[in-house]
Amino acid sequence: MVADYAESVGKQIKLHPRTKGEVAHYCNTCEIEVFNILFVLEQNHKFIVHCVDCARRTDAQLTAFVVLQQITFEELSQIFDSCQLNPHKQGVIC
Repeated sequence: MVADYAESVGKQIKLHPRTKGEVAHYCNTCEIEVFNILFVLEQNHKFIVHCVDCARRTDAQLTAFVVLQQITFEELSQIFDSCQLNPHKQGVIC
C-alpha cells in the first residue's frame, strides 16, 4: 500500500539494496522503524529517513522526497513463501 501511494502521487521508487551489516532505519520524526520503503529528505548534506505518515504530513505530494526500496517485492515473496513454522518438530501431546 505504501508503494502504491508513492506511485499514485507520481514518485518513482528507486531500488537501493541493503548493504551487509546495515542498521535498521527509523523515522526522524516519530522514531518508528521504517521497513523496506524509505522516504528520504536531504538536509545539510545528510539523508534523513521518514515513515510514510510523517512524509505525508510534511509534504502530501512527496515532492521533496526520494523514495527508496531496499528489498524487491519478489525477494520478499520468496522469503515469505519459504518460511515454515517448526518444519521438523512433531506435535506434543499433553
